[in-house]
Amino acid sequence: MQGLTWYYNRLRCMSLGEVAHRVLEHGRKSAEKRGLALAPRPELTAQSGPRWFGVPSQLEASTRELIISRADGLLAGDWLVFGVPKPLGMPPNWLQDPLTGTIAPLRYGMGLSLTDRAVVGDIKYLWEPARHLEWVTLAQAWALTQDTRYLDALGVCLSSWLEQAPYPMGPHWASSLEVAIRLINWAMVWQLIGQAESPLWQGAAGAALLRDWLLHIHQSQHFIRHHLSRHSSANNHLIGELAGLFIGCCTWHDGDEVASWRAYAQTELADEALKQNGGDGINREQAISYQQFVFEFLFWAGSAGAAHGQGFAPAYWERLLRMAEWVATLRDVAGNVPNIGDADDGYVTRLGAEAVHDPYAQMLQVAGGVFGIPAWQTAGEPSPAAPWWLAQPVALPARPEPLAVAPRWFAEGGYAVIGEHWGSEHEVKIVLDAGPLGYLGIAAHGHADALSLQLSVGGVPVLVDPGTYSYHAPGPWREHFRGTAAHNTVSIDGQSQSLSGGRFMWIHHAAARCEQFSTNDRETVWAGRHDGYRRLPSKASHWRRVVFDHQKKQLIVTDRIDVTAPCRVTLHWQHAADVEAVLSSQGWDIKAAGRVIPVWLRQGKGQWQVVTGEESPPAGWVSARYGDKQPAPQVNLTQDITTSTTWETVFDLSGWLGH
Repeated sequence: MQGLTWYYNRLRCMSLGEVAHRVLEHGRKSAEKRGLALAPRPELTAQSGPRWFGVPSQLEASTRELIISRADGLLAGDWLVFGVPKPLGMPPNWLQDPLTGTIAPLRYGMGLSLTDRAVVGDIKYLWEPARHLEWVTLAQAWALTQDTRYLDALGVCLSSWLEQAPYPMGPHWASSLEVAIRLINWAMVWQLIGQAESPLWQGAAGAALLRDWLLHIHQSQHFIRHHLSRHSSANNHLIGELAGLFIGCCTWHDGDEVASWRAYAQTELADEALKQNGGDGINREQAISYQQFVFEFLFWAGSAGAAHGQGFAPAYWERLLRMAEWVATLRDVAGNVPNIGDADDGYVTRLGAEAVHDPYAQMLQVAGGVFGIPAWQTAGEPSPAAPWWLAQPVALPARPEPLAVAPRWFAEGGYAVIGEHWGSEHEVKIVLDAGPLGYLGIAAHGHADALSLQLSVGGVPVLVDPGTYSYHAPGPWREHFRGTAAHNTVSIDGQSQSLSGGRFMWIHHAAARCEQFSTNDRETVWAGRHDGYRRLPSKASHWRRVVFDHQKKQLIVTDRIDVTAPCRVTLHWQHAADVEAVLSSQGWDIKAAGRVIPVWLRQGKGQWQVVTGEESPPAGWVSARYGDKQPAPQVNLTQDITTSTTWETVFDLSGWLGH
């Protein structure tokens, strides 16, 4: 029954054009399952394009040691899965999910049920090692040392992969995005080990391995070209698929067919780069983790194209500049970035070999190097991966205009970032959301967080977005972390603003808008509203006004709920895991980093409650990384109302800021 409900909800999100596309897609999959419409087996000659990736001319000794140490760990069978070491062996069993131990079957890949844990385990954990980010680590170690152990290990990994993941069978042929990420990492391996002249291909066995890999690469290119994500699925997956196809066709380009795929992928990718990322730099999926994910795809495609003489237009690179600018604006003085929207800790590459990874500092350091912005080049601790990104210079036009650092309203993305003293110990940074739920009809990676608020003071996250935790964990966790009650906004009758139709689908979108934004030396004012609860019997409407008083150092949040029938209203305030929330006579005290922020109601009333780590139903949780969750205090104020009602909540930051 749940499966039928999912298909019904999916159909509701489709246009007639998409329905027709899905019918044709189903026909192609049926043909492939019967052995038809598959990639041909051409004679391949390992024609290589110009190098677009290589060893940096200058590399810190500590970075060399880190890569070699990580490569030695791989030789011992220790792999990183979402930043956590796992003893997977050398080589791993590519069909075994490291989380559940389930071994996936070698059936037609596009026909597998990827959400059935009995069949494939947790598919995210199965796919993560199979992205082959750590093959690049072995290739880096070989390029730095010429130690044949690393090259031999690559040969072992490649041989086992070709045996366990034959085209088009098994879970590794179920997603074009996963195939594309592998192609990008394979292209890096190819260039680091010497391309067609690598010692790995010596002798009859080496020549056979090369021949088999080249065929597998061609099959991967063919698979992506004929299984691109389209219509309501054309989100970051499509960008990744096009980037992988383009990079693969720049790196290995046997024949006219590959040339046509390369041209097609570049045209489509240039269009999607502007379509999926607004002129203000905000990725339209409304998920900050996918901001850096998409940036990486676009960067590597741009680098490969420039080396190949197939450069992208200035507008393409200007959009990457704006994407980095959005991250720079969000990031607080200590380097924290709110976990807005879905975050699955997915990376295209892991060139620094570090287990603890700050993708946003790395993104800014790379963008700073490419676009000539010194402040970004020194963001955070130096990334050991950044020199590898910048090893091949890309000739770009001059930066179009100075980058703003004042409080800003990002009109296309729907966010405002306000506060003061950015970059100092007295920094106040407040992020406000009146943007769309997500991208396209299903808004797959957006969260029901309209009018939510995040607060960081002096680089200490205080009021936070809860994060994601897991896409496929059993139970209510997926819906909780993406639902309204987990965010710093208002829920009505326990409902989310938007209506979920599945793990990656919203079938009713709350429409939010900003109604006011102004700033001066005395105060910054923002106001917005959304209509997500108009579907409920109460026809409730939520309006929120936020004022930051620069003189009194107070944050004043006014919430008004207009209704036509009785309902229960809950104001949610989710705190960071290392913050304490203690109820007081008028509200509560926030205790963090040895300091206190008193909070009180200046208008309104209700029943106060602090919840931490509740499981049934879930409440009071945050997730800093994929697969991990922590208890964290959430303060809730609940009131039953029958008419329009207003609450005014005051956060007094003056004591913290020394005023």
